[in-house]
Amino acid sequence: MPKRTKSTQKKCLTLYIPDLFSALRRETADLTYQHLAQLLSKAHIQPCLTGDGLTFLSSQCAVSEHKLSRAALALHGAGKATDSWVCYATPVQMQANRDHLTIVQASDFDFDEGEGAAMCAEFNAHFSADKIHFVYHHPGLFFCFSHKSVDVAACSPKDIIGHNLANHMPSGKGEMQVRQWFNESQMLLHHSLSNRQRMINGKAEINSLWFWGGGGLPEKFTLAYVQVFTNISEVAGFARLGRARFDSLPSNLNAEHFTRDGNHFIYYEALETPEALSLSDSYASRCLSLLKNKTIDEFRLIPEYGKQFILTSRSLNKFWKATKPIDSFICKP
Repeated sequence: MPKRTKSTQKKCLTLYIPDLFSALRRETADLTYQHLAQLLSKAHIQPCLTGDGLTFLSSQCAVSEHKLSRAALALHGAGKATDSWVCYATPVQMQANRDHLTIVQASDFDFDEGEGAAMCAEFNAHFSADKIHFVYHHPGLFFCFSHKSVDVAACSPKDIIGHNLANHMPSGKGEMQVRQWFNESQMLLHHSLSNRQRMINGKAEINSLWFWGGGGLPEKFTLAYVQVFTNISEVAGFARLGRARFDSLPSNLNAEHFTRDGNHFIYYEALETPEALSLSDSYASRCLSLLKNKTIDEFRLIPEYGKQFILTSRSLNKFWKATKPIDSFICKP
């Protein structure tokens, strides 16, 4: 283990997995996740801010989240920053109910690269007079660029699945323009040859685009973390803008990842597989070792919105805190 240099600055590691507990509740296999259970049992519990990784990070450095363009940050995180106004144009499937429309599926469509490129070409041909253009990023991600700024606010389509769309339409000075794009995208997709071919191939229907996450990049700021690990491009873009070092999620955590003094942040989401859950237990095991060896001074696990588990190396010496089964923390029936 590399020797720690003398420093008055603590090394704190925050592991943010907002859907960890919900994923564990869905898990049907009889797995103990012993390291995760030990970590949770020894920790001190405190409330914390709710929201995803970007919401959490922006709150730490007093950056107003509503001024952030998630689409611009995603491009910045991928090393493709732009000075243009940009938003997401997310493919959605809408359903007509008796007196309202709802979104029933958003973005999780099966695209091959050729389908996405063909659909993007159709969008650009149709909307050329509006001076907006579309760029496709595989898999299934569309960006919409405008030659001028559009003052509009809209929520993520995933947040309003099953809701009455009339209550969640875009708002702001540019809302009529965006609603026009929304309406025209439905007519375009109804006649789209590439969309029709998708359905012939047995893939889910796309019948609209939802425009959201628009704007430009905020002025630079200093992030509260010296290093960020994530595979989420929006979070990576925010880290880059905040002058923090950022890397993709490591398969394992070692002392070499934490050679810099200061706060470190790991953001991990979409725990849909047993392998992903096993990785969370592996992370817990390594974090316990890093605390024991005093490579890090403090560890914070945020396994669901609004709750954080805090440990220091002294926490591990609380022998009277016996390890509880994982089910006692997640309220699994």
